[in-house]
Amino acid sequence: EIDLNSIINGSKNAYIDTWVKGIKAVKKPVYLRLFPEMNLKDSSITWGQPDPALLIGAWKHIVLRFRALNVRNVFWV
Repeated sequence: EIDLNSIINGSKNAYIDTWVKGIKAVKKPVYLRLFPEMNLKDSSITWGQPDPALLIGAWKHIVLRFRALNVRNVFWV
């Protein structure tokens, strides 16, 4: 389980940037789905955070990391 606050506050930026740089290096379209099944409480994939504002904040932070490093080949699904 990843604490969404750690994404929002930048603690996970180094880890996120490995995704960003890897996707940028592909040089082909990449479809990325963040937080699958975020709406299911009893899923095998859980984010442990019932507050939608935290998911939104983490999503925005990750998208901004991609934009900051000028990644244009990622498509959000």
